[in-house]
Parts: sequence; structure tokens; C-alpha cells
Amino acid sequence: MRPQISPDKTKEFRRAGSDQRGLFETVVEAVGAGMPVRGVERCHGGAAKRTQASQMWIEASREELATSRERSLAAGCWLALWIDGVHLGSERCVIVAIGLHADGTKEVLDFEPGASESAEVCRLLLERITERGFTPPPGRRLLVIRDDAKALRKAVSRMWPDAVQQECLVHAERVTLAKLPHKAKEEAVRLFRRLFAAQGKAAGTEAFEAIVAHLSRHNDEAAACLRERRDGLLAFHGLDVSAELNRVFLTTNVIENVIRNLRLATGSVKRWKTNGGSDMVSRWMATGLNRAEQGFRRVHDYHRLGELAVALGRAPAASPASASEEVAEAPSSCAPAGLAAD
Repeated sequence: MRPQISPDKTKEFRRAGSDQRGLFETVVEAVGAGMPVRGVERCHGGAAKRTQASQMWIEASREELATSRERSLAAGCWLALWIDGVHLGSERCVIVAIGLHADGTKEVLDFEPGASESAEVCRLLLERITERGFTPPPGRRLLVIRDDAKALRKAVSRMWPDAVQQECLVHAERVTLAKLPHKAKEEAVRLFRRLFAAQGKAAGTEAFEAIVAHLSRHNDEAAACLRERRDGLLAFHGLDVSAELNRVFLTTNVIENVIRNLRLATGSVKRWKTNGGSDMVSRWMATGLNRAEQGFRRVHDYHRLGELAVALGRAPAASPASASEEVAEAPSSCAPAGLAAD
């Protein structure tokens, strides 16, 4: 659905159209917000023709693409990475990456267009953000939140073999419920809520096994599929950190919200040009992601990120004694919120 144009907005555009200095910025802002160029032409009373508005948008979005790709990521103290794909039509997919700083702030890292969520497309994206300086601090594993796509898992494992990869529980619940009869869904939802609220490895494992047991009574295939994803779905629970962080790191909601805003901004695009060296997809993605980033806030319960940083610094098989030593000897550099530096 095309954005509605209010009378007040129309007057604003016409005033800007009478001032050539403000015309460019007004046109770019309108198109970036999702207004089709035909609508921009009507709002300006002909001050900016359709072709002129289109050229203004191309120039501005191309500059924004270049600026975003030139931005260094080396200064960040990176704690986690969300990665997911957004489909543009039936033949185009763009993989998007969002990083989390140790102080709880989020940042759009980059994106990579492709035909699908393939391992090769994901590899290109991860290599580019690495070249721009994205890397976890020495001695700390990276937490990666993604969906269950094997291509993403493969690409992440190649780039960071020791990364903690958490699969999205919302995706897992949605797929599981689709395989169950109606009478079994209510209990399955309750059990998934229990898993979402579980704190630590023991509680998470117990909640997960309860889901599998319930599925086994109604659909063996659903139970087997979920059992195969056990490690990925319980990865974050295995870090034994506060359950207050579960709603941030058990799902890809952080990036799903960005994708939702992208769809609104690109709703006026009816056909994506991908041939002849066109940079249309990249330009729209860069501008859309930059605008979404302007609305970013720190993640919920960011004051708890200190214990997550410590947990990611421990070896997977760390004993309780060695874990307590690492908490006491947490590095002072790049100290996240809630973890004071010496």
C-alpha cells in the first residue's frame, strides 16, 4: 500500500519546491520514507519531475551506500552478531548483519545481495565486515544469533570456528507448531514459553526435553527435527547467564524489526533491477538500513552484558573453579556495561 499524502505534507513539499536549495533534501527524504516518485512529483506541484526526482534519489542513495561501506568497524568492542536474510521478490535475497557493542548499543554492519541465503553470499558478507575491522576482542568468543539455515551456520563456522551460534527460538516454535495437531499446540506453546524463561544449561535442557517428550506423543517427525537442532537451540542457555538476557539473544527479533521497517520503506518499489551492473538493491538497502539505525536503542537489560562477556571468555568446558578465576581476572580493556574495569 502506498503511503498516504496529507494536505499539510503536500503544502510542505510545495514550499520546499519553491526553494531549490531545499528541494533535493525534501525529495530524497520523501522517496527514502517510501513515497513513489510519482507522488513526489504531485506533491511538488511539478517543481520536481518524475525523472528529476528519480535522479536525485539515485545520487543521494549512491553516496549513502559509499559512506556506509567506508565506515570502519575497528573501534567497536563487539559482543554479538545477528544475521538473517530479507527476500526482495522471489529471486533476490539480501543477508543483513547487525552487531552489538559491549555497552549494549547496536550497529548495522553491512549486507550482501544474492539469489538466496547461500554460504557463499554469507561468506562475502562476513569477509567484508572483517576487513572493515569487525572482530571480537582477543580471548572472547563471538555470540551469533541466526535462523536455522545451514548455509549461515557453515559460513559463520568457517569465519569464527569457536563462535557460539544460537538459533532463533521463535523460528523453531513456528516450524514445530505447524507440524502439530490443533489439540497439541496449546501445550507446546506453554512448553516453549518455559524454555524461553529458563536460566542456564540445566534448566534449559530440562525444558527442551519436555518439549521433545510432548512432540513424541503427537508427531515423531517433529520431535526428531527438534532433537537435531538441540545444540543450536540451547547454545545461549549453555553460557549460564541471567535469564533476563533471554529475550534479546534467543531470537532474531533485533534484525526482524529492521527488516520489517525495510519492507515499509521499499513498498513503493515494484521491480528490482539486478542486471546490467545495476546497484539498485544495494542503494535501497544502504539507505533503508541507515534510517533504521537512527532509531536504534540499547538492548534490554544491557547492564547484564558484563556477565555475558565473561561467559564468552570462558572455554566451553570450563570448571566452576576456573570460571570463578576468570570472573576475577576479567580483562580491563573493552569492559562492557556492568563489568567495571580495573
